[in-house]
Amino acid sequence: MEDADFLAVMSPDIRCYLDRVKELYNAPYARANGIEMVSLSGDEIRLAMEIKPGDINSIGFCHGGATYGLTDHTLAFASNLKEDAVGQNCNIIYHRPAKSGRLESVSKRISNTKSISVFEICVYCEGKHISTAICTTFKIKRD
Repeated sequence: MEDADFLAVMSPDIRCYLDRVKELYNAPYARANGIEMVSLSGDEIRLAMEIKPGDINSIGFCHGGATYGLTDHTLAFASNLKEDAVGQNCNIIYHRPAKSGRLESVSKRISNTKSISVFEICVYCEGKHISTAICTTFKIKRD
């Protein structure tokens, strides 16, 4: 992607983090699973991915691991946009299965301290609420 493509989905308040956004977007897991940016701001991260045939479980629905993978990468974006952090804990509730279409995640930071942040990440498919996760991250310093 070109810089203009990244900037098109980024709000003006976070454009100074373009290099971090590129790093997060280009993570091997995200690229292998087709995770795309919908919109990025300091308050909310929206990512999406199409449900692929390999994401389907044995009973014909989207595997919970695919939903969680999108959740986890949304957490990575939200927690690492302005600082470095690693996932510490995640509690995910699956409300209903998705069968096909596009999964879209939405993150909101609900707590922020010197060493941890807590995020709520909801995943939707075709307008239906699929899952809600409460995730905690631990802030780190990279070497």
